[in-house]
Amino acid sequence: MDKTLLIAKYTFKQLLKSKIMFNCFWLGLALMLFTYITSEFSFGNPKVIAMDFGVGVSSLASVAVAIFLGVSLLSEEIESRTVYITLSRPIARSSFIFGKILGMSLILFLNTLIILSCSLVIFFLFGGEWSTLIPVYLIFSMFEALLILLVVVFFSLITNKVLSVMNTIVIFILGHAIPNSLDINMVKNNPLLENLLKGYTYIFPDLDRFNIKKELSLSFQVDTTLIFNSSAYAISYIVLLMSVIIYIFKNKDLT
Repeated sequence: MDKTLLIAKYTFKQLLKSKIMFNCFWLGLALMLFTYITSEFSFGNPKVIAMDFGVGVSSLASVAVAIFLGVSLLSEEIESRTVYITLSRPIARSSFIFGKILGMSLILFLNTLIILSCSLVIFFLFGGEWSTLIPVYLIFSMFEALLILLVVVFFSLITNKVLSVMNTIVIFILGHAIPNSLDINMVKNNPLLENLLKGYTYIFPDLDRFNIKKELSLSFQVDTTLIFNSSAYAISYIVLLMSVIIYIFKNKDLT
């Protein structure tokens, strides 16, 4: 456990040196300014616009960081051969993987927290009120980003960086598009197509489970059963992906 935390700490510091947090900070400030201007010139409810736009950008930013930093999380260690030095010590490969993922997860959390906080500043400025869905959204956003991180790490172990990024982006898009397409009448009237789409959601991540942007923006309530089921789904899928990644990494020839 100590070795896992040590690797996580090293990974976290290493990623901080990439200046990613500075980019998040400037993105957050730009988001605040753009949201404020958009809300001022809109004819709708500025609170809703501020929240809806803010959470949308924070979610996309977290996913982008997960993809473009995650694709190099292990591949750069292997290419630079630093993984050989690390694993030459009495450190299990599973501990190495856990540490790297944990360190990256802390970066994702800070990224999401910074950008979401900037969005909330504008939201409260326009008279918005605190909602219990805000921390729920933060957790769900982390679940989504972590799933995407694990997907891109998985692909990075079996293919090159370009294909890893492309495959992960496709899975991200389909993870939101396919569950929504099940509500289309054309799909409902075609049992074969409907079953194929449902089969996809049973195999690949159903990211729409974590989409509560509408409820958060309009201050709707979310059923606690849905929150529990979505959280259980995320944890189960994370455990599954971690197990697969550890298995591949353990059997990967690093010589």
